[in-house]
Amino acid sequence: MAQDDTSSKSAKESTVKSFLSDKKIYEKGENELTIREGDSEKIFYPKAVSITGIISAPSAFYAKRKTLHNPEKCHVTFNNRDGVIKLICDEQNNESGYTITGKIERNPDLNNFSINKNQMLTIKELMGVLKFNPIFFNDKDENGKIVASLQSFKAKVAQELEESNNLRGEEKKLKVSKLEHALAENFVLNMPIHKGGAPKTFKVDICVQVTDGDVQVWLESRDLNDMLMATESEMIKAELENFKDIVCIEQ
Repeated sequence: MAQDDTSSKSAKESTVKSFLSDKKIYEKGENELTIREGDSEKIFYPKAVSITGIISAPSAFYAKRKTLHNPEKCHVTFNNRDGVIKLICDEQNNESGYTITGKIERNPDLNNFSINKNQMLTIKELMGVLKFNPIFFNDKDENGKIVASLQSFKAKVAQELEESNNLRGEEKKLKVSKLEHALAENFVLNMPIHKGGAPKTFKVDICVQVTDGDVQVWLESRDLNDMLMATESEMIKAELENFKDIVCIEQ
């Protein structure tokens, strides 16, 4: 009897193997084998998820999905210097775990002003920057006055250069100390300094250099520099407060 059962099982296995030989899709359960063929609906298996966003992205994700992930299988890594926080959920599951990365990103609108970058601008370039960004000024009238003062300063420089030429077409060196002007020394901006952040108010100095008839300006702001350093440290600290129930590791 036992021999008949063995033969029957062997025959069934042979039949199944023969049947599967030309089938491309099938799934194997713990105690069953499901055959799928023809126009059967495809099987989609869970895949790992990786998302990168602003610094608050990990905490925002965790707040909404907290009940779906075991805190004991999650951890956070952070790096104060790079301004990065990374949340790992289902940490031992490489095939369907979650990695949510948050980065401190400075407001791209700051790049328009080239503040604290030692980037030299012509008077015309600075006028263009200020003229097309009045929205970031506390006082819109101040913006117009500075643009007007830049225009008059440019005209003054041109006049001084023309008057310094002698009959032989030689041009004297125009020194800053000899050029009097009414150019504004600074202005105040009100804008977010980080993506997703609240607006901050800070003073910006206009620096001028005139030599050999070449006029260059650049923008500096100690207020902005101090704000960026202090704010970025506090942003990381504030975000970590949202992960008190899971392991946080500094890198």
